[in-house]
Amino acid sequence: MNFVRTQPNVIALGNGLDATYLDQSERQYQPELSHFITRFRIAPDLARLDAPLAKLSLYFPKGGAYDAIKPVYVPRFGAELALTVGGPTFIDVMPKTTNKGNGLKQLGAVLHIAPESMMALGDTNNDIEMMQTVGYPVLVDNATPNMWQYGKYHTKTNEERGVLEAIDRVLAGRLPDKIAQ
Repeated sequence: MNFVRTQPNVIALGNGLDATYLDQSERQYQPELSHFITRFRIAPDLARLDAPLAKLSLYFPKGGAYDAIKPVYVPRFGAELALTVGGPTFIDVMPKTTNKGNGLKQLGAVLHIAPESMMALGDTNNDIEMMQTVGYPVLVDNATPNMWQYGKYHTKTNEERGVLEAIDRVLAGRLPDKIAQ
């Protein structure tokens, strides 16, 4: 936490099971973050938070997450923790075994659904493990260029309600369009 505070153009968010924690010194970012996060709690000092966290998110209000991850954050945290980019404004820092793919495997085990029977929709690096886990990996058309190697199907962009279209197609007994190889 103290290391992150020394870095320019980034703030830390603590992601708990019940809320996302924002340091009171960064509360001015809450309105813009509300587009992504619905349950906030303001912490007097995020570094001294007395609540369990699932992950730490680094928010880059001006962008730059893709540029910062390898030279700044991987050398500092990569040996002990998993880091992934969640678009131009987010880096997630979490335990090595925490990712969307493992989450779907655990959910599938509880619901007795094999990952090969699951469909997932993704767009950027934090979706890689999830796309590798499911039998029906679907990319939205505005996915980052590096993600196309992980998809088998695609749908319209987020702005064009592509996720809803893909779900509607599956409910109607059809798969999203195959990605041309």
